[in-house]
Amino acid sequence: MLARVHKLFSTTIISGLLVWVNSAPVAAESVAEFYKGGSIVIHMGFPGGGFFESAKLVGKHMQKHIPGNPKIVFQGRPGRLGTAVLDFLASPWALKDGTHLAMPGSLGPWMPLQTSVPVKYDPLQMSYIGNVNSAGDTFLFVRQDVNIRTLSDLVSKPLKVSNSRGAYRNFVAALNNILGTKITYVGDYPSHRDAFAAMLRGETGGVAGAGVTTGAEHRRYFPSLLKDLKVIPILRYTATTKSVEYPGAILAGMAGTTETQKQALEITFASQVLDRPLMGPPGIPGPRLKALQIAFMKAMQDPEL
Repeated sequence: MLARVHKLFSTTIISGLLVWVNSAPVAAESVAEFYKGGSIVIHMGFPGGGFFESAKLVGKHMQKHIPGNPKIVFQGRPGRLGTAVLDFLASPWALKDGTHLAMPGSLGPWMPLQTSVPVKYDPLQMSYIGNVNSAGDTFLFVRQDVNIRTLSDLVSKPLKVSNSRGAYRNFVAALNNILGTKITYVGDYPSHRDAFAAMLRGETGGVAGAGVTTGAEHRRYFPSLLKDLKVIPILRYTATTKSVEYPGAILAGMAGTTETQKQALEITFASQVLDRPLMGPPGIPGPRLKALQIAFMKAMQDPEL
């Protein structure tokens, strides 16, 4: 399934680029004229933490590669696990001319396909600009004194966790139902800071999901937790990609022992393939969409990024 997702996403981008290359002289001029002196708003599903920081970094470098060099600005539009922002893009209120984009949560492209939660957008009709992270950089954390490190431990020992984003409730449920782990999700705290503080106070034994990168939100408040080994990332929510920093972490998507389990886990963690997608509404004019895709690729390859 993931191979088909990669192929579909890659084919969409590459085919668009071929059209762009063949019509570059005329299209580039019209795109530049359209964007010159203007701006592009990126609406953020999660307007904070490492999610927001990575978006700002890419946006900073992306704007110099867009013909006309429009200014990229960010606007928070949270809700429904970061996916409500796509309802806005698909609504009549959002312009479909390439001036309004969004970075939803990782569930954005998948929610209508994996859940029965009602949404107002069709992920197959949305425009896809690029993806900041396809490795899946979120982990299940446990406090250092909690004697759980392996999948066998998770299956045989109870663990109480919390988080600040409800999407991890679904991941925990999948681990329990598919692999037989004994993880109890006790509820959402207002922020990552609160969830980590609760773990350190002993109210829970871990945090259901958080990143390990330097921009991860919890590092702003507890910068030395990982360095001092006060918390341990023991499981990575991804299908295949091992962590360079934490190679011993369980790969959730590879933990199944039967073909049915493996397929179920692959579907569950498919959202990690498009972990931080940059998306647009349906109907962005072709030359502008291709220009945005090219600018995104150049930004990701920019040595200054």
